Amino acid sequence: MAAPLRTQLRAPAARGPCAGGSVGPTHVSEEAGLAGEAAVELDRPLGAYAVLVGVFTLLFVAPLTVAARRRVLPPRPHPADLALLGVATFKLSRLLATDAVTGFVRAPFVHFEGMEGLTTPKETPRGRGLRRAIGQLLLCPKCMGLWLAAALTTGLTVAPRATRTACGALTVAAANDALQTAHKAATAATSGA
Repeated sequence: MAAPLRTQLRAPAARGPCAGGSVGPTHVSEEAGLAGEAAVELDRPLGAYAVLVGVFTLLFVAPLTVAARRRVLPPRPHPADLALLGVATFKLSRLLATDAVTGFVRAPFVHFEGMEGLTTPKETPRGRGLRRAIGQLLLCPKCMGLWLAAALTTGLTVAPRATRTACGALTVAAANDALQTAHKAATAATSGA
């Protein structure tokens, strides 16, 4: 009797689901044995993900717990702070995950495969286990956004003035990006008309 096919999920070859890729099923037969299972584990280091979730939880919850015990937590966040943190988180996550100039941060965890544009490198996660999981995290702006939102929220509790100032600078940079994009589009529209 022939062995049934198993369906395993594999990460796409490109930057991953955060970059618009899709994760599709890959069929691995029983005969593929350990080699196929090793490839699947390479793509999906679940133990390393658990470590990252534990580190995230510790780094986010511990400072907030200390602040709550010292009674320095505000009763609720101010809407202006939420807007400032939201834009700053967006800008910083895009800067860290996709910009060429921050490639040195990602370099130990990713393979550089060339440039997709003037300032956007093409990179994929490297290695196994925790190294690969960190590479996947660093290449995903949405994933980085969660970590940065937690860090900036904690910063707002621990050092509100410094955090607001840093977030203000990142928000101005995000506004600059939006204006540069709008200017480029307007210039292209007028030169093409």
